[in-house]
Amino acid sequence: MQIKTAYEITDADDQRGIRWTAKACSKLKQQIVLRKIQVLSGEATATDGRRLHRYYLEEVIPDGIYSPVIIGKRQVWLFREEKGPQFPHTENLFIDKPLLKKNVMEINSAVAELVRLTPEGIGINIGYLSDILSCHILFEVWQVPESPEYGACGMFQFMSKGYQAILMPMKL
Repeated sequence: MQIKTAYEITDADDQRGIRWTAKACSKLKQQIVLRKIQVLSGEATATDGRRLHRYYLEEVIPDGIYSPVIIGKRQVWLFREEKGPQFPHTENLFIDKPLLKKNVMEINSAVAELVRLTPEGIGINIGYLSDILSCHILFEVWQVPESPEYGACGMFQFMSKGYQAILMPMKL
């Protein structure tokens, strides 16, 4: 039996951040590594391949792959995985602001604008958008240009102090 190292997240902001990050973990049992959170240089990252959430931790947690365990509203734990598949490389997915196609918009008042920016024949998963907005903070949003360098369809980047997210559009 393998004993895992457990870290209880005690900082209230970090608890909210990990809860939010975990929303991007895959729900599919066969996607083992995508059900985890990667901590790397103080950044907690989760992705299911269609969206990505990244939160900047205040608490010091060693780099590694973790299983998040959320118990009620007051307990958040990260259990370190000692062995397993490699987490996807997500370090360079966020693009510097000057390279982006659209200007800043405040998401609190611009959900309709976000939908309008989505090209015809492309949709966004409203459930994923709801998960991003569930942290109740003000985001700036950019749409990455469609190009071979950045991908076939323009993804949306959400950025705020301590929080980053990517939402991939879907072909309809």
